[in-house]
Amino acid sequence: MRINRESPPANVIAREWDDVTDVEYVAGGGQKSVYRAVVNGRDAALKLVRVPHDEEEGPDPEDVLAYWRREIRVLSTCQADTLVRLVDWAPRAIVHDNQLYVAYAEEFIDGPSMAEMDLPMAPSEVVKLGIDICSALSALHEKDYQHRDVKPGNIVYDQRYVLIDPGIAYSREESNITDTGCMPPGTSGFRSPEQCDYWSRYDDFDGRADLFSLGIVLAIGFAGYHPYEAIAGPHATGRSLQAAIIRVEWDPSCCPDLPAPTVPILSRLLRRHAHQRYRTTDQLSTALEGILREV
Repeated sequence: MRINRESPPANVIAREWDDVTDVEYVAGGGQKSVYRAVVNGRDAALKLVRVPHDEEEGPDPEDVLAYWRREIRVLSTCQADTLVRLVDWAPRAIVHDNQLYVAYAEEFIDGPSMAEMDLPMAPSEVVKLGIDICSALSALHEKDYQHRDVKPGNIVYDQRYVLIDPGIAYSREESNITDTGCMPPGTSGFRSPEQCDYWSRYDDFDGRADLFSLGIVLAIGFAGYHPYEAIAGPHATGRSLQAAIIRVEWDPSCCPDLPAPTVPILSRLLRRHAHQRYRTTDQLSTALEGILREV
């Protein structure tokens, strides 16, 4: 049997479901394809997840389905204006060219990600970003979820900054369905030190790991470059940046372009040991609000 690994054409999706129209392919990567569409009369991001036939053809099919169910469950459980929201549309499946896909729909955020913005950003705008993402993380942390992939590409702007893609979110109450590989979940260069420590990842792991990642994001916004770039070297890669994060205690001298009022906040966020960071998103949000007039 021939197996199709290409995303289903937009017209195939539009024919499959009467409540989905105006389908336009946006992007794809890994097991997921994203389309812009009108779903139940609402502008939406329609996401299709390809389910491999077996482990030899890709990730374990059960893990892929669990990933899909988890993202839907997280977004159904955790709600904030700054956290991407589900569209009222029942998740469902589609088979195209002998390949199974499962689908769900989120609000379509018609704006750029931070990764697409000019850097450095205006300091006051970075502070607003930080406060908005604190609100999104608070909604997750209150339900004992950690996002685990806070990075510029997962922060999108449309009248407010919105955190997207919580598919690898973790909760102590659930099995670690996204952790079957040898690499820890998340993106190299943005993981907290404890996120990379296999033995402590789940014993000592909590929302402070997300705050570390947010600290890196804020530093990039303020300075225009990664805060560990000077440590990792002139040709830094995600891997070398991650090695520096694990190995070295960050020092503000690595980022001479940071606005002075931000240095105490970032110095606390980027501590290697979680107990030395802010304990909660509320603490960080209050600190950011305190420098809003100074930057």
